[in-house]
Amino acid sequence: MDFSLTEDQSAFKQTARQFAIKELQPNAATWDRESYFPIDVIKIAAELGFLGLYTSTDYNGLGLSRLDSAMIFEQLAWGDTSVASYMTIHNMVCWMIGEYGSASLAQRYVPKMVSGELLGSYCLTEANAGSDAASLRTKADRQGDYYLLTGEKAFISGAGATDVLVVMARTGVSGPKGI
Repeated sequence: MDFSLTEDQSAFKQTARQFAIKELQPNAATWDRESYFPIDVIKIAAELGFLGLYTSTDYNGLGLSRLDSAMIFEQLAWGDTSVASYMTIHNMVCWMIGEYGSASLAQRYVPKMVSGELLGSYCLTEANAGSDAASLRTKADRQGDYYLLTGEKAFISGAGATDVLVVMARTGVSGPKGI
């Protein structure tokens, strides 16, 4: 079995590493110490395609595999684990809206998220469940054309600096299939 990287994989990995060396690593300790969320640098990452890694090309994403994306995130984390972690969250939000949202919703938000014009977060963590999605208690009850949300979220990465929030809520039975 050949585990060699393709030319594209090597190029993405090298680009991510160079970005991490230039933009992330020199600032990481200061950003942590000052609790600074580097929106300006995250927007530079968008120019490289890093905010829509596995988002469909239909919405201007790169349409990469999760493996290819993981290699890029690994390089970004070398420079700053906090920023890289946030970027994984943003990528998940982008992908979820593109994959599960209506076509009009996805067209309205996802291209702007891929470009960095809008930043996204997801609301998962709860006091009694942590980040265990299968244990969450927040509910979304259908009320005609909308959902009534009941529950509490305890922590949202990027909240306050992001524009689009996806709320994880239970719409069915207990366990992961009810989310």
